[in-house]
Amino acid sequence: MQAKLNPQFVAATTKGKLNFPGFQEIFDFTAAGGEASTSVTVDGDTDKEYLIYCRDIEADYVSLRLNNDSTANVYGRQYLLNDGGAINAARGTANQMYICEPYGESFMSLLTPTGFLKTVSSACYNITSGTTVDEVFHQVWSYNSTSNITSLDFLMESGNFTAGTRIMVYARRSQT
Repeated sequence: MQAKLNPQFVAATTKGKLNFPGFQEIFDFTAAGGEASTSVTVDGDTDKEYLIYCRDIEADYVSLRLNNDSTANVYGRQYLLNDGGAINAARGTANQMYICEPYGESFMSLLTPTGFLKTVSSACYNITSGTTVDEVFHQVWSYNSTSNITSLDFLMESGNFTAGTRIMVYARRSQT
């Protein structure tokens, strides 16, 4: 029987830790500052799903590439955006997935089965000052490849990570 997804915040350390029952934490990166990218080796044939948490503390997007694939138009997306009450919806393609808004926080689910296109569902918001939530952003990405996922590669849209930006990855492993 599958464990229900029920994220819990556990303040066991000063850094804190998220706990997703049924998932194992496989990656926890907190930028020291100046890193151009960070990566985690994975096996999408063994792992059935990844949960990714990102906290971006700078004025740039955190991006994700699967298998470090930066081929033009290999990632497609649809999104809904509420920006200060103005609603916008669009679709497009890119050479990377923009997974976290500037000054934002996001949670996403990546389904991994080999032989199928990969899909990422992401919810994100950003706060630029005090308690004002400037944007709420929901997007769905697809990766135009049916190959096994072997790495999750994170980078900034332009420039390097700022100290304190955090990315955590959890894997739901097969029971075979």
